[in-house]
Amino acid sequence: MDWIIVAIAAIFVIGVIAGIFMSRRPKSTSSDAAQKQNLSGDAIDQLIASLPRKTRNKIENELQKGKTIGAIKLFREATNAGLKEAKDGVEKMMRNAR
Repeated sequence: MDWIIVAIAAIFVIGVIAGIFMSRRPKSTSSDAAQKQNLSGDAIDQLIASLPRKTRNKIENELQKGKTIGAIKLFREATNAGLKEAKDGVEKMMRNAR
């Protein structure tokens, strides 16, 4: 009989802990989703043009070292772009550098 009470208490505690963690998860808003939709070539060009010179140099240095993923991370941090948009932007920068 005592083990039933312990089991119910354990389930309750696990539920409370799970609820706390689930409430702390960041929620994406519809504006975030709309902002990170596929961008046209012109929009990618605008993102590249909006990069501060220092950031642009960092991205180009990463690309010269062959660190494409690092360049994409820098692009995303600077522009708040989605993964696909940042990848497209970095690839465009690579093409323009050649």
